[in-house]
Amino acid sequence: MVAYGIFLEKEMIGTKITLKNKNTVIELYSGSRVEYYRFRPNDIINWEVFLACKKEEYKLFDFWGAGKLNVPYGVRDNKMSFGGKILNFGRYYFYHSKPLFKIAEMGFKSLQKINDIKSRIQNFNHKILSVHI
Repeated sequence: MVAYGIFLEKEMIGTKITLKNKNTVIELYSGSRVEYYRFRPNDIINWEVFLACKKEEYKLFDFWGAGKLNVPYGVRDNKMSFGGKILNFGRYYFYHSKPLFKIAEMGFKSLQKINDIKSRIQNFNHKILSVHI
């Protein structure tokens, strides 16, 4: 994990936290202080990080997340302004035990269904009660 900061005089006005793996740099977090937006800290830090990673011979910078493509999203527009393209590698998962993961996944889906049924029953009962009052 590598953290970068952008400073105006001695004050940090923006930051970016990345992970580096093989030939890829993955952005985990990026942010800046609203009162300094006029200095474009997010743009500056992106370019500086790109230059540093290029010097270290990384090949790909993954901004992570572009929102839903059919819904307007300013963050995506900003990311695209750096000339990249949208790729979908799927989600990053690390399985300590795939069988246990599958069991947990089935358990969560079952709980969702049970909660959905409970909610429908409560709504149904509520409607019946409101009719009798």
